Amino acid sequence: MKLLSCAAIVGIFLATASIATPLSEVNVTPRRMLASGAIQVTVSGAHSASVESPPRLYIRPAIAPRPEWAEFPASHIRITSFTLNQLSIEALLPNGLEDDREYELELRVADRTTSLPSIKVVSGLISFGFAAIPIGFLFLMAGLVGRLKTGQFNPFIFIETHNGTARYYSLSKLQAFIWVMIIGCVFAYVFLVRKEMLVLNEGITILLGISGASVVAATSINESKRKQRREAEGSRAPQLIDIFNEDDAPSLLKLQMLFWTVAVAAMVLSNAIRTLTLPEISPQLLLLMGISHGTYVAGKLGPSHNDTQSSTKPEVALQPAAATGAPQSDASTGTAPR
Repeated sequence: MKLLSCAAIVGIFLATASIATPLSEVNVTPRRMLASGAIQVTVSGAHSASVESPPRLYIRPAIAPRPEWAEFPASHIRITSFTLNQLSIEALLPNGLEDDREYELELRVADRTTSLPSIKVVSGLISFGFAAIPIGFLFLMAGLVGRLKTGQFNPFIFIETHNGTARYYSLSKLQAFIWVMIIGCVFAYVFLVRKEMLVLNEGITILLGISGASVVAATSINESKRKQRREAEGSRAPQLIDIFNEDDAPSLLKLQMLFWTVAVAAMVLSNAIRTLTLPEISPQLLLLMGISHGTYVAGKLGPSHNDTQSSTKPEVALQPAAATGAPQSDASTGTAPR
């Protein structure tokens, strides 16, 4: 009888200790975020394996006096991982949170209540405004580079030059310029919001590689074709229509490349603004971008519009002078013989 009583006492003690035992690890990421963002909550402890009711999250401003806790809507909480010793939750912040304010979090699982690290909600508009500062700096540097190349302060460095003189706007350089501006802006934006560096994923890295390769290939082909034709273009000024034209004729290859560049760039930028992360680019989309850039570069290897015109232009044969001795105009000078 005494043995049974001791066993019961030990069982009650262990059960009480299990309830009161603090979690071995609690983590919340990110700690700085937008009001429309989501947080990742990871908790570790022996109790997490016995969760029978859905976890509940609560939030309140970290101000004095402390207001009442507000519960996250159940539809905003999703369990991403549930193992023997770990519980991971993804939760979308509830509506109505104020910018530039710190919030306390609390997790309630079954009969356990755990205080979580606080988070800070920051203004996305202000952060994006500050993120535009590096864009201005890049424009300034581009203008200085343009001055070195063309003699004028021109931030549009996506200009093809010939003998140091600006001739055409280059689509390959334009798309590379777009990607540099977007990725640079996203880097600054995420750092201002989260105070941490953004990590490039594999898809974005491959995309930047495709962009850079097309610049190198297109520039080399353009220089080679100009040397073969020995062009003397006079004082031609760059025009925006050059983005769509190839040798002064509309180019479908340029149009499709510009379309896919703008579409994918807009997707990357909008995702980064909403989620503070770079999206994962699918292999199918990377293949499509590779085909788009590849056909654009391959199209430059064919005969140009100007070459076709010059090869089909009829030659004017010189007519011999009539036997009658009638005065003939000099074919070389266009003047009548004296």
